[in-house]
Amino acid sequence: MNFKFLSNIALVFILLSSLFLNAQNKFSDFKKEKTYIQTSHVFYKPGEEMFFKIFIVQAENNLPANQSKVVNFELVDPSGTVVRKSKYEIKNGHADGSFYFGEDMKGGIYKIRAFTNWMQNEAGKNVFEKEITLQKIVSPRILMKLDFPKKGYGAGDEVLADFSMRSLSNLPIPFYEAYFTVMHQGEKINEGSFITDKEGKYILKFKLPEVLKSSDALLNIKVNFDGFTESISRNIPIVLNNLDVKFMPEGGTFINGIEQNIAFKVLDEFEKPVDAVLGIYNQNHKKLTEVSAYNFGMGIFLLTPKNGETYYAKVLKPENISKIYQLPTAKDNGIVFNAKKENQKISLNINSTSERNVIISGNFRGKEIYSKTMRLKQGLNLFEIPENELPIGICRFTVSESNIPLAERIVFTNENRQMKVKITPTKKNYLPREKVIVNIETTDENNQPIPANLSMSVVDDKLWTYADDKQNHILSWLLLDSELRGKIERPQFYFDKKEEKARKSLDLVMLTNGYRYFEMIPDVEKSGKYKYLPEKKNPIYGIIEDENKKPVKAEVFLVEGNSKIKKQITTENGLFYFSDLNRNEYYTVIAKSLSKKQKVNVRMLSYKLNINPLVKQSLENIDVEEIIKEAEIKEKRHQFLRELKGL
Repeated sequence: MNFKFLSNIALVFILLSSLFLNAQNKFSDFKKEKTYIQTSHVFYKPGEEMFFKIFIVQAENNLPANQSKVVNFELVDPSGTVVRKSKYEIKNGHADGSFYFGEDMKGGIYKIRAFTNWMQNEAGKNVFEKEITLQKIVSPRILMKLDFPKKGYGAGDEVLADFSMRSLSNLPIPFYEAYFTVMHQGEKINEGSFITDKEGKYILKFKLPEVLKSSDALLNIKVNFDGFTESISRNIPIVLNNLDVKFMPEGGTFINGIEQNIAFKVLDEFEKPVDAVLGIYNQNHKKLTEVSAYNFGMGIFLLTPKNGETYYAKVLKPENISKIYQLPTAKDNGIVFNAKKENQKISLNINSTSERNVIISGNFRGKEIYSKTMRLKQGLNLFEIPENELPIGICRFTVSESNIPLAERIVFTNENRQMKVKITPTKKNYLPREKVIVNIETTDENNQPIPANLSMSVVDDKLWTYADDKQNHILSWLLLDSELRGKIERPQFYFDKKEEKARKSLDLVMLTNGYRYFEMIPDVEKSGKYKYLPEKKNPIYGIIEDENKKPVKAEVFLVEGNSKIKKQITTENGLFYFSDLNRNEYYTVIAKSLSKKQKVNVRMLSYKLNINPLVKQSLENIDVEEIIKEAEIKEKRHQFLRELKGL
């Protein structure tokens, strides 16, 4: 990058430096950013190159980010060591990159992550991560799938496993014999054979031992095909006695005398979901109801608490779980707040124990999108909101009285309002190494054309049988997982229109996971100042001084080549900065004093300067004398190092 600096007759040489932070006292101007990484695949072998595209968006609307100009990329090996750190320039909300897996790199699960400097102010799972498998691949001759529809088995339970096999041309392999082996703690506990049905599928059933000392269990299925042995293995989701059961009344309140929904979530000691069966009892050990988890360990049941009663739950299946799980204690006064989606409407029901004046507010990513003042009558109060008037994503509805929240419910709205991508090849069949042309069409939910920023990769589909990728895709991360607490199991499942349980399961996620749009890290919370700011590309900093080296207020012009001009007025302290410069361009800096006939000079700074580019005139409070003193100290240090190097 070349520079020429003119102020009347002044010529100055500069050195670029990185941006450091001047914190703000408030977080109201925090414009959250999100990242997502699309990779060419999730399964690689040594000697292959991974291509990726990083999307960087404004969280409030998922449009291309316009604050940060640089995104950080990290690759973490199976031992947890960061083996690659890179920075990429953001252009129109995305950055492209690649990584070559060397022949000597060890196999295993790698993680990639992408984040901007600005995102480092946040706590929680704000940084996008994705797992990549590196393994020497032996190409299969058939495509096999194996999964357990139920999540969680105990000692003596019957296990169901869904198995299917297809040819490389994706045709079923019917009436074919396969062999299975069940291992527990390295010992064989069951084995046998079966024959697939006409669709190449089979539901395998087997029993676990009456005593299980470990959750270490594996199901392996082998097939002798075309003279070779093909196999597939999956860990059996075994549950021991250490389960965590959480109960979450809808709306967050539990009121005596009012029937209400109680959501629950069951996890094992590894935070994996367990599809358990619960019995609900009162303090007299009378069973009131029995309920099964609907999906991924989540479920819901109705209960009307009574004054003077308490409630607890026991796990009935898996069996031999002895722990008791207490339900919340019900209160006598308050409201019960329920929400239901039906026929493109959001029905909000408020059941109150007394008359009260409340405000029902709707919030979406930190902004109010709905507000209604209401006089609640004692008993049930009903009203509706058209779903199409709400944005796509998680909306938070709160009922408040005298500015005190009484109940809250989060609802995922318009999940079907998705962009459609249609890919049409120009031919039905292609020869090896033949050039392929495909037509790509993007439309909205009403089939109207819309522009899109896309990434695409072409892989042999037989690799997906090894990958078994159930991680976030771009919809599930940007709209769902990044705004909820806790781990979301198979997040892309909730946006799959082919999954019958997706819609109800999505609402269960809303009921069982706390909402978080952003939270600041402790350092930022404590100081009230940002620790990181949006990273700009190639920033420069300077001071305008008079003939006596006193800072003066002036107009500063940055001229790129012979055409483009950027203008900035310095602060009262004479400070200015420009950013997002191109390294290969030639620039001229010109300064003009705001006082007539005053000669000025440009002095560029080549060290860290506390500047917040988010706020106009953010240089006002910088102590110029301290800056000048620091500059002199650093210049002396550089001079000493140059002399030392010369020796």
